[in-house]
Amino acid sequence: MGVLFEFEHFRADGLNWHVMHASDMDIVEPLWSGLWELGYGDDPRLNPFLRFGINNGEGEWLAVWRALAWVMTAGTNRVGLPAYYRDDAARNLGVDRTKATLIPWEYEVDLEKSTFTEANIRFIRARSAVHINPPPTEWEYDHRRLAGLVDLATFGDLTQLELAGGFDATSEISLFGVAGGDSQSLGSRLNTVQTPMLSEVLDDRDVFADLSVTRDRFPDTHSYFAFASHQDLTAPLLEKSNRFEAQWATYRRDYSSFTTLEDFADGVERLLCMPTA
Repeated sequence: MGVLFEFEHFRADGLNWHVMHASDMDIVEPLWSGLWELGYGDDPRLNPFLRFGINNGEGEWLAVWRALAWVMTAGTNRVGLPAYYRDDAARNLGVDRTKATLIPWEYEVDLEKSTFTEANIRFIRARSAVHINPPPTEWEYDHRRLAGLVDLATFGDLTQLELAGGFDATSEISLFGVAGGDSQSLGSRLNTVQTPMLSEVLDDRDVFADLSVTRDRFPDTHSYFAFASHQDLTAPLLEKSNRFEAQWATYRRDYSSFTTLEDFADGVERLLCMPTA
């Protein structure tokens, strides 16, 4: 890939969509050799996966996707919707899963499809993972058809959703930037009998981001990074993505000089540095 971000803008379902598609040929392999040569250790301040959601499989580039999703929802209350791994996400965030805002729907993008028009399945009936061994608790079994909305206070919280689902062959995180509410008010819009329409779920100033990633890569696999809003996000998206492109260029210049996990952590902090305004 010449650049990290190339979004297509179009109108569909009453919304402005800004979508990036990455095939198996577009994947940026891990750059820093320490990701596979060094032991990560248990210190979360230095462990690349625990701190940044970066490992020797996906490497650094997906962390920049998440950073862009975070800055594009600035000025809103962020609400995460992790596909399938509801309870793992709640555990990572220190949230009582029984107190989460539970909803019967989750968003789905089909990563076997090579165009977003085909891949964008929209809302489907939710399902959440249950234990096999040990057997599921009664609560897990009774709530297996419900997804969970979680309020996200920091970018680190979004990384915790990555840690909850990033070990699977594919993962999907939906991020709602809610301008005038929180997980409970968003949950009231999504607690419907009929399949909700995203254009009706989002208010005028809300922003929706979806990160759907194929991790077990082979030919003809796909990943999608999508934004949807009633607003045209072309200008702010270009501004923010250009900033991360510049930081990516700096990281690519510097990473070969890293020799320790401390060097890497400092470099990634610069890579993911958020704009202050």
